[in-house]
Amino acid sequence: MAVAVLLGGLLLSLLDRSSRWLHGWIDYSLLLSISALLLLWVNKGLKASPLASRTVLGAFLLRLVSGVALTILLPLAGHQTSEVSQAGYVFKDALVRDMQAWRLASSPNTLLSAFSGSYSGDQYGGMLAISAAIYRYISPDSHRTVLILILTALAASVGVLFLWKAAQEWLNVEVANLSAIIFAFYPESLLLGSSQMREAFVISGVAIAFFGLQQVHRERKQGWFWIGLALLVLFFFHPPTALTTFVILLGLWLLEHRGSISWKPLTIFLGILILALVFVVSIWSSLPSLEGTNPANIFFNWLSNNFNFQAYQLERSSGWIQKLSRQVTEQLWPVVVVSYGLTRPVLPAAIFDPAPPIWVFINVLRAAGWYALAPILLFSLYASFKASKGGQRSQLIWLSLITWVWIIIASANAGGDQWDNPRYRAIFLTWQALLAGWAIWWAYSNKNPWLKRLFIVEGIFLLILSYWYATRIFHIGEVYNIWPVIGSAAVIGAIVITVGWALDRRKRRNRSP
Repeated sequence: MAVAVLLGGLLLSLLDRSSRWLHGWIDYSLLLSISALLLLWVNKGLKASPLASRTVLGAFLLRLVSGVALTILLPLAGHQTSEVSQAGYVFKDALVRDMQAWRLASSPNTLLSAFSGSYSGDQYGGMLAISAAIYRYISPDSHRTVLILILTALAASVGVLFLWKAAQEWLNVEVANLSAIIFAFYPESLLLGSSQMREAFVISGVAIAFFGLQQVHRERKQGWFWIGLALLVLFFFHPPTALTTFVILLGLWLLEHRGSISWKPLTIFLGILILALVFVVSIWSSLPSLEGTNPANIFFNWLSNNFNFQAYQLERSSGWIQKLSRQVTEQLWPVVVVSYGLTRPVLPAAIFDPAPPIWVFINVLRAAGWYALAPILLFSLYASFKASKGGQRSQLIWLSLITWVWIIIASANAGGDQWDNPRYRAIFLTWQALLAGWAIWWAYSNKNPWLKRLFIVEGIFLLILSYWYATRIFHIGEVYNIWPVIGSAAVIGAIVITVGWALDRRKRRNRSP
């Protein structure tokens, strides 16, 4: 392992083209050593299976290699007029925050100033602070951006092991394996872990919290340690996610122990929940757009402000969206925005986008990941109500409902934004991967055909929408209004669902005496 770390550090040092390559070799080797030791420690502590061990290693290496490749290739093959691409970043947020982190690290200011709210790149300060710390104490001589990529690759991948262990103890090893693979290689998470983005830490923080809850269920004292550690990580990087995660955990705990609630754990849960709520409200109250807002209305005002801004941005960014906005009533416009957000990134649009090939590849990969996951999540909502009665059934229903509530909130919060919407949605990848793994296993075990039928309906929708995008972009054939396109896809989809329901009904009749 030591040889691999040293060789990896040397390669990264040579690739970053710094004149002080020896110093870079030491820096990269140090962070790679810490990453390897931490992954080995967690792997051993959780007694991970060979499959889980290979999955987490693949997740880490794929994110690191992808991050380095994008850093090198985007200035050469990305948008030549984009400041973000030319600097070697995928996300604008990452560019702004990373540059501010380097300036903070090079200044005499304390790192705590990252939490002062004076830096536009990070409203919560956590990612800014840790990036500045890496630059100040490990790489003060040169702005080595790949150091942060090692950190995000590690953060995004370590959650694989915690989710695998939690899913194995709660459900079974087949679901655990499926969930871990989805969590590790879901394209949006892969891209976030290959960039200087805080979501890499947040996604795994939720997985660690879920693992801690499973330990608490089994009355293992270390469960509270893992929940506490996860919440500290989440509060450090994204306090609203910490609060939401804790609400979800509380719901799961209450459903697990309904009828035999222990007051000591309940008191701890409620105490932490109140503290988290006060902390998040105090942070949001200091935001310029929410100053003076009644604490009871602060969430709704935050969501309303974001929705109005994103809806405005969406309408400005697309001609056909502007036309669509004039065709619907004011009451239906929010439904249109959220519905459009649910489809983003749109796969046909990504395929036919006349962008540089590297961006087409990135966007197609992201869109394909979402269009593969969405039908499974929709099926999991149906399957959770069909599952065997018991505590797990109630918890699966709770997770399915809360997952779709969050997906809708993410769509409302970011509208049809190509970047913010998908990354907000991916914050709770832990629950999505868990539900998807369980739904695939349940469909296979019960020989239920509805998952396949949902994919058929989605395939029809994508084919029809692909033709519509092709006519608009390449000017082939007649360009139709979007409403007949959506209507025809809905009608054909309804026929598929109706035929499927009729076939199932006939089978039940044939089996009955």
